[in-house]
Amino acid sequence: MNQDLQSNPVKISWSRPTFWRSFLLASVCVLALTVLLNLAVDPFSIYGSGIFEPYRINSYIEKAELFARFDPPPEALILGSSRTGSVDPEVVHELTGKICFNWSVPSAGVEVAYAIVRMAVEDHGAPIDTVIVAVDPDAFNPALWIHPQALQASMYSDYLGKSGSRPYFKALLSSMFRLLTIEQTTASMNVIRRELGDTSFEAQEIYRADGFALYLKNEADIEAGIYDLDGKITERLTTYPNENPCITGRTVLSRVRMDLWVEFLDYCRGKEIQVYAYLPPSHPGFIELLKQLGAVENLNEISRFLETTSDEYGAIFRDYSDLSSIGGNVDQFYDEVHMRKANNDLLLIDLLSDSAITGGESE
Repeated sequence: MNQDLQSNPVKISWSRPTFWRSFLLASVCVLALTVLLNLAVDPFSIYGSGIFEPYRINSYIEKAELFARFDPPPEALILGSSRTGSVDPEVVHELTGKICFNWSVPSAGVEVAYAIVRMAVEDHGAPIDTVIVAVDPDAFNPALWIHPQALQASMYSDYLGKSGSRPYFKALLSSMFRLLTIEQTTASMNVIRRELGDTSFEAQEIYRADGFALYLKNEADIEAGIYDLDGKITERLTTYPNENPCITGRTVLSRVRMDLWVEFLDYCRGKEIQVYAYLPPSHPGFIELLKQLGAVENLNEISRFLETTSDEYGAIFRDYSDLSSIGGNVDQFYDEVHMRKANNDLLLIDLLSDSAITGGESE
């Protein structure tokens, strides 16, 4: 036997085929293949490396491109997370007479809303004088990462980079980590199956020219009477505390994001943009879960902060976290937080009833 191996037990062990050596090598190979698969397919349009049509479009890029093509340029913007996707710009136009665009994007924190307003005004020269912003409670959550899709959307980078290094750095880590997730790998396999002829994967949503989200699959299932809303809510509420990383931050507020909110309001005031801010309703089941997790006081703290800062900077704020505040219907949800158009229409009617925007006294 080689003298060097005789003097080194570690080398002797490694030189022999063992279960653990084979297991380690196989694991490394599987991980490497997973990373390569997800980079090559890029199912959620995060890395810009996909060779096929993605499983899910990059909403950040799609909304920015839709806005650039929107004619005439809008006077009003709808901002927020995916919870705001079905807030209808046409209803805003009916209530106010203003041309409106919905620029809501997934997991939009305060820094994203601020970036979008600046992009619309400074990059596109849009005559924005009204902003309707749904402030998701997670918008101030220190555990909320900037959505990885935003990293691939270069048009946002100048503004997001100024929003504080920590959220942006977390987004970079998130985009790397997602290469190894079951969710992304499953989506990659679904894309490949679709390319091989499987037609069972329908588009989950598409956008109208004004940014309004059309949830085709959900609405088709609802129309057919096969959409199990109660089952979906029960399943999501059961897994939410363990699977949602934001839950760990639900009892504290991010100082960075609170400061950015004040900057956002100050910027809008300087540009003579009227801000209408609101906390969106959630399904009563989700509110009950927040109570169990001890996060309701956090929601109240956010409401007080938004009310105080809105008063100071001339914005209008409404707390609609309780669905009954808009006379909403518990059946007009897609899940525990995403409302359908009917509930959002009720919200807009209440929010925009102020005479400052409608041009007359509300009835």
